[in-house]
Amino acid sequence: MPELREVFEMVTKQTEPHVDAWREQEQRQRRASRNKKLAALAVAAAIGAAAIVVILEARRGQDTTTPAEQPPSVSPAVAVATGFLVAYSAFDVDRAITYLADDAFISELTTSVGAAEGVEGLPEELRLHSSLLQAVGYEQMLDSCEEMGSSTSGTRVRCTFDFHFLRSDQIGLGPFSGSYFDLTVRDGEIARASVFWETEELSPQMWEPFAAWVSATYPEDAAVMYDDETYTRARLTEESIRLWERHSRGYATELTGSGRTWRAVEGVRFSLQVPPRDALVGGWERFGRISINKSESGPQGAEGMIFWTSFPDGQYADPCANLLSPAVGPSAAHLSAAVATAPGTELVAEPSDVTVGGRAAKHVVLTVRESVGCDPGFFYTWQDLKGGALFPRTTAGDTIRVWIIEVDGTRLFIEAVTTEEASLDLEQEIQQIIDSIRFD
Repeated sequence: MPELREVFEMVTKQTEPHVDAWREQEQRQRRASRNKKLAALAVAAAIGAAAIVVILEARRGQDTTTPAEQPPSVSPAVAVATGFLVAYSAFDVDRAITYLADDAFISELTTSVGAAEGVEGLPEELRLHSSLLQAVGYEQMLDSCEEMGSSTSGTRVRCTFDFHFLRSDQIGLGPFSGSYFDLTVRDGEIARASVFWETEELSPQMWEPFAAWVSATYPEDAAVMYDDETYTRARLTEESIRLWERHSRGYATELTGSGRTWRAVEGVRFSLQVPPRDALVGGWERFGRISINKSESGPQGAEGMIFWTSFPDGQYADPCANLLSPAVGPSAAHLSAAVATAPGTELVAEPSDVTVGGRAAKHVVLTVRESVGCDPGFFYTWQDLKGGALFPRTTAGDTIRVWIIEVDGTRLFIEAVTTEEASLDLEQEIQQIIDSIRFD
């Protein structure tokens, strides 16, 4: 029987500074700034959640609000679509059905992942579909909903979303973006619903490796779980759904049992070993697909961050043209030279030859002397919106360590940033994580 890793690989191959009183005050100001940002984000999230509650309760006809209190920017059709999708993502089928017209056509939604067998009628189809999504650890992050036009059939609303599937969040992959729901709202009810799943990243990272593993390890169960031997669609039966839950959990447990976290950048797959979480100090926290952050002295402002992307087209992040111009030459040596001469920095260790994951790499160490407005990664920028161990910006005194590895034509850019508050233990942890990197 093939080992999980063999199947997975087969399918996926593709001088501490002096800290005087002024510096201590600067660090206190930096932490206060980071904490204020988190508080502002929490307020914004609370306002957004309150708005959703107002919309949904208005839709259900309760007395807690009136139509005049509904946010003017949200149309009735968008409110109905949002309410349905909130119930859908919570696997609350009974509530979701209350949004549907009696003659609603939702087969394009319920059969999008698999085909139901032995059931007839809308409630049963939707229940099986919802049960399968729940069984495989589906997590939906609704982005936005907007009206796309109206006709005699009703008002069409498109809602974009990101999602986790097959417990990809536990494995360290995803969320996967680019998907959307198309909903037609007529007379305050959903008349038609369909979904487009963007699988360009999901398929090679999750669906295909899982299918290869389960079909090789549990062939008899796979015959029950899938519609046919192509392993492209699930079979929606109660027995099948129980197997999907059991084996998706087993798959994720085997992949993460060693404590390794899996990542992919421009088709380059690699894993890294993250130190176990300390009950008192805490541990490394995942920030989307771009980084892991660690706060040593509290739940908010982080003292350390490691992120990964590519160059010249940064995946999950945008390179700052004033620091890394697209005109940089094609090799890792060219890119490391550009890093070493970046404005606003002082060179600590010039580009040197090292090995990362058994591959040749370039390594550069810098100290930030001036903020250049490219945050939170100094050389790259991305939207820093979530809570947890925040690293919203690099500031004077921070240390930047960069590793550049060429893998099958892709220049993988891995950067670690630590503040002046970072302990020696944290810096050693970062090096241990980099030393643990392995490529598929």
